Amino acid sequence: MVRLSRGERLRIRFYLDQDGPVRIRAYDLTGRLAAEILNEVQSAGPHLLLWDGAGAGSGTYLLFFEAAGRRARGKIVLIR
Repeated sequence: MVRLSRGERLRIRFYLDQDGPVRIRAYDLTGRLAAEILNEVQSAGPHLLLWDGAGAGSGTYLLFFEAAGRRARGKIVLIR
């Protein structure tokens, strides 16, 4: 779990073996989509995405990552 305070940014790092669509979304604990962080085709190679919590207020969120048939998830607490 990661805690993100006001003014901080979450670093999301990922690597793609080939070009393809990437989707990263944040959901609140009721399952409501709070923010679509990324939903676009990305080139192969390493990536670093910085997210400041835009679209989401204070609270706990589940982050879901999907790309090239792979999925990952994490939890973040935003403190505003």
